[in-house]
Amino acid sequence: MKKIVLVAVLVALAPLGSAHAAPPPASSSLLKTSKDIDGNNGIRPFLGASGHLDIANVTPAGGNKLVFGLDYLLGNPTGLNFVLGLHMGAGGRAFLLYPLLEVHYRFALPIPLVPWIGAGVGTRVAFARDQSVHFALGFRFVAGADYFFTPHLGLGMQLAVPDIGPLFTPTTVASVIGTIEWTLGPHFRF
Repeated sequence: MKKIVLVAVLVALAPLGSAHAAPPPASSSLLKTSKDIDGNNGIRPFLGASGHLDIANVTPAGGNKLVFGLDYLLGNPTGLNFVLGLHMGAGGRAFLLYPLLEVHYRFALPIPLVPWIGAGVGTRVAFARDQSVHFALGFRFVAGADYFFTPHLGLGMQLAVPDIGPLFTPTTVASVIGTIEWTLGPHFRF
């Protein structure tokens, strides 16, 4: 008899327990659209690879490197953004520093995916193993996409094709170098 009463009490109280359960906070749920992304600025650390467009013109300021760095985005999650970046690379018997400035246009979609296109300019400084220093300008066209899981956290990918520009040193004759660059990393909005 005690077992029947205990089961009856539990069955009677079960609906009350579910009625008092608090809904999960809105920030923990998955996003529905790109308009749900928050923050006026963003930081995007990344890791990737770059390769030469012209294998016959291999230079330490060019590609074939493991690339890593940080981009700082100034602007809303969608629309026009300015990007300050420091890209670094190791490989091809050189270490590359590549500070750059880019302008992106980020598209709003009815899903939390934000595709974008842009262009930029930067200065490549490569420190070669033979102790020479190579300077080159880089002009780049970029495209990418960020998928946001929460209003402040996403995962992004970028492709720079081509990234070309004149090489100034160590030779006095300017030549053109070019690379393709692919990167992947988290995107934090704040």
